[in-house]
Amino acid sequence: MKPRLLIIENNLISSLTMRDRLTRELMKDYEVTILSTGNEGQKKAAASRGFHVVEVGASNQNPLGIIKYLLRLRREMLRTKPALVLTFTIQIGRAHV
Repeated sequence: MKPRLLIIENNLISSLTMRDRLTRELMKDYEVTILSTGNEGQKKAAASRGFHVVEVGASNQNPLGIIKYLLRLRREMLRTKPALVLTFTIQIGRAHV
């Protein structure tokens, strides 16, 4: 059995676009689960690529919404018991040259 790996994304579109190749490579050595949110089209596209997606919603600016999101993440982490967790965030601001 392969070790489990969780990828936590704010939106599934990231796994389908800029992290598609990374996710496919990781699937060779890990049982990959993506914790994210997305529309039905994105979920179908992910399933067609063999991605296992668990809907956890997304974080937002509402404190109660953030707490619910964190609890969903925690529940999935306890359920899957991953060997590794990859998280991604965007950096807002000016690019430095």
